[in-house]
Amino acid sequence: MVPVGFDALVYIFTLTNDEFRKRFFHELIKYYFNCLQELINWTKEKIDVHIRTLVPVIKLIMINNDTNTQFVETSLQEVVTYANFSKESCYEILFTHLGHTNYTILNFQLEPIPQKYGNLGEYFKLKLKISIEDVEQNMELFAKFLPLKNKSTTDLVRSGPFKKEMFFYDFFLKELVRYDFKVFLDLAPKFYVGEINHVLVLEDLASQGFRLHKELCFYTYDMLRLTFRKLAKLHAASLVFEET
Repeated sequence: MVPVGFDALVYIFTLTNDEFRKRFFHELIKYYFNCLQELINWTKEKIDVHIRTLVPVIKLIMINNDTNTQFVETSLQEVVTYANFSKESCYEILFTHLGHTNYTILNFQLEPIPQKYGNLGEYFKLKLKISIEDVEQNMELFAKFLPLKNKSTTDLVRSGPFKKEMFFYDFFLKELVRYDFKVFLDLAPKFYVGEINHVLVLEDLASQGFRLHKELCFYTYDMLRLTFRKLAKLHAASLVFEET
């Protein structure tokens, strides 16, 4: 007996090419699981875990049966190096960023960030190199993964903080857009993709000149004014949302 969704993924990966999957992978997966949810009650988190677990397995099966050396080398490197983050996630990110699929992914990599940003995640630079009409472009994003090195920290983050972040980025901010409350959107970095208790991919604020203080320090008057302005906007957005 094969896992739920296995056959659907096999069909997608064996009967379509990379260009097709770039355009329709997430739409087809969403359609399949929507049909499934008409019969059984699965949460989005369970669906995401299921897909994330099965996709590398399907790719390994394809690698075993493929004679294209370049495809085998590229796919094997991707699966081995980034078992929990796939090219298909990059498709979703790039569509959010570009609004179209007229590009080619030349390379992507997750580069650990040496500076400590906090204790409730593992932090990376997601570096994408793409080509649009033969012009190469580079893109850097911030990726926060569930911390796995310490079980107590992992359990703590699973118990609520990660879900709250996902609610804020994947629901609350999207609702502000839906109701045309765009004046509040500079509250946070742009959200690209996320999975509950796994990963958040956001705009890289470091590329805009934002920096963390190396040491704890007292805030200046101007720093507090800026903090209070953003805090007031967050509270105002929450009140407006509640009344909508």
